Amino acid sequence: MSPKRRKALRAYRRKLDRMGPVAFRTDRSPEGLAELVAWIFEFKRRKLTSQEGADWIQRPQTEGYFRDLAMRKAAQGNVLGHCLCVGGRTAAASLTFLCGDTAFYSKIAYDPQFGAASPGWQELVGLSDHLGSEGVRTLNLMMGPGFVKEQLATGAGAVRNWRLAVNPVAQGLERFLIRSGSPVSGRSTSAP
Repeated sequence: MSPKRRKALRAYRRKLDRMGPVAFRTDRSPEGLAELVAWIFEFKRRKLTSQEGADWIQRPQTEGYFRDLAMRKAAQGNVLGHCLCVGGRTAAASLTFLCGDTAFYSKIAYDPQFGAASPGWQELVGLSDHLGSEGVRTLNLMMGPGFVKEQLATGAGAVRNWRLAVNPVAQGLERFLIRSGSPVSGRSTSAP
């Protein structure tokens, strides 16, 4: 992560603060998770409508799969819904599955009305702080390319299957990003 990117993240946080009180909330209840999955898919569908190869998000079965998986994992206590709220409104939300001391970052979406303040990055920072407080040591960003993964890789070259295990989450992603030379590992943990 370049010094310019780190500076931008601090500026984005100040923008969010000017938009209203910033708070994070978590949800592990089946009802709350069902609402969170619906919210995430609503905003992801809007964002990806015109992207080639993104027809998977439009299928109702995809949302149903993640909702059902979240319900099954909720019964085991192995899922976390996390939201960034600004002025009492959800600005960004993520769905993360847990297995031991590893978190599997699965889905994230943000409300474009807050887009000028980079709510997705802010959600990731807040999520990592929360996960660290729960004893999670590794945040696995899962497979597939993506802007966040490219930024965290800091030009270190392609990592096998784009599976990046960001460690240590316990110290918080914000502090992790601020350090020079972000340690990116190709180590993977099997998904839950």
